[in-house]
Amino acid sequence: MAERRLQNEFKIIQDNPVEFCTMELDGDDIFTWNGKFDDDAKFQIKFHKDHPYSPPKILINDKPFCYNEFDWSPAVNVEGLISNIYVLHRDPRLKRRECRVR
Repeated sequence: MAERRLQNEFKIIQDNPVEFCTMELDGDDIFTWNGKFDDDAKFQIKFHKDHPYSPPKILINDKPFCYNEFDWSPAVNVEGLISNIYVLHRDPRLKRRECRVR
């Protein structure tokens, strides 16, 4: 189920790119997506094998990114996740926060 959902969502993003970032898979790994925001920040999303039931791990510029400002839900699609990450990443008040890796 996770693979099929991620393949469908990746195809949607390829067909209708998000205007503020680029996305590609990490090789053939549908569970690892690499992206770059329009401010040149690189990010990576690592989805769990039980996606969408577990939240993904996110790195921005190789550092863990805290996204606990919103609650994870299996209903969140990847495009919505990317939009949330972008907004939180761009908020200067959040750049000073420390992230605890679980």
